[in-house]
Amino acid sequence: MWLQLTGGEPLIDRLFPQVYTLAWDLGMMIGISSNGSRLNNPEILELLTTRRPYRLTLSVYGATEDSYDGLTRRRGSFRKFQRGLAAAIEAGLPIKLNIVVARHNEHEVAAMETMARGADYTPGSPDLPDLVATMCRLAELPCPDLPPVYFRRAEQRWAEAIDDPAARVLLAGDTILHTDYNPANILITRDGAEIIDWRGPRRVRRGSTRPV
Repeated sequence: MWLQLTGGEPLIDRLFPQVYTLAWDLGMMIGISSNGSRLNNPEILELLTTRRPYRLTLSVYGATEDSYDGLTRRRGSFRKFQRGLAAAIEAGLPIKLNIVVARHNEHEVAAMETMARGADYTPGSPDLPDLVATMCRLAELPCPDLPPVYFRRAEQRWAEAIDDPAARVLLAGDTILHTDYNPANILITRDGAEIIDWRGPRRVRRGSTRPV
């Protein structure tokens, strides 16, 4: 038997864990339609990884904070979606993205189509020219003339947002652009490559991915 859980947003319903668990235990094939905003919630993620849905369909309202929040009319909704999508991908959940196209975001269709993947480093990949161009431009950027306080180590910046010292160690470093050069931290769009800058918590919003 097929069961589709939708809404509104089903994951915010206080009875969702009980309803989902009962349906799964009864052997139903469950599909969930969601905006993804609650997928980084530990309890929700634990439920969906131990009792995996048949399909998790996430609505995508834009590829940038401006367009996404503008369409949903909820400030911060894009960041919640990004965190939820990242958590779902890391957990290996069966994700399908449903792109919602409107006049407000139609210019970002190509970028939305590539949101679920990182950069492809394999030989012959069409992403490689954008990656090379990005790194060349980064190499040409002059070091800015900034006061010493700007050059606090990355873990000191993240101390404002992360209480666990062990977690802050993972972000340790003293570079201006602080990121791990791996596919998960590169966003390929129709305008080129963007590198996610994890130098500090206040940068992880609009401008945290720097198009160069």
